[in-house]
Amino acid sequence: LERVARGGLPEVFEWVHQRPDGDTFTTEVSLTRRTGESPSQVLAIVRDITDRKQAEAERVSRLRFFESMERFHRALSSTADLDEMMGRALEVILEVFECDRTWLIHPCDPRADSWNVMMERARPGIQGVNDPEFRFEMTPDTRKFFGNVLNTEEPISRAFEPGEFDADPSD
Repeated sequence: LERVARGGLPEVFEWVHQRPDGDTFTTEVSLTRRTGESPSQVLAIVRDITDRKQAEAERVSRLRFFESMERFHRALSSTADLDEMMGRALEVILEVFECDRTWLIHPCDPRADSWNVMMERARPGIQGVNDPEFRFEMTPDTRKFFGNVLNTEEPISRAFEPGEFDADPSD
């Protein structure tokens, strides 16, 4: 403020304000020295840019979504070999969702007694199942999760507890 008042260049910056109820909102503050005024005066214009910031976040989110879909499309269309195609798709999913591991499981049927990991990709240092013949028992929680997956059109995410699926097929 003092720099602008002493004849410096106008400044524009973002500032977070707090309403009396505690909610915060982002503003754009523009400071300009008024010429010819004595003593020096600074004109401050404060604009609520909440809508602009939200629109930018939505634009970035949509762009990331379409870039991810393009990567997934390239993974699926880059080969005719089904195993290679699914392996590449799992790698893209691992990167896009920044997860530790991703699986192609069978069956995703809550009525089944068990299920297995047909194919997987994992980040370095993450232990995998590494055995498509190893069968997991269908627990009530897994049964419910599979049922939710099959009965919704919306994305589903689930954070698994450490060790929840760190089965050792040699046991």
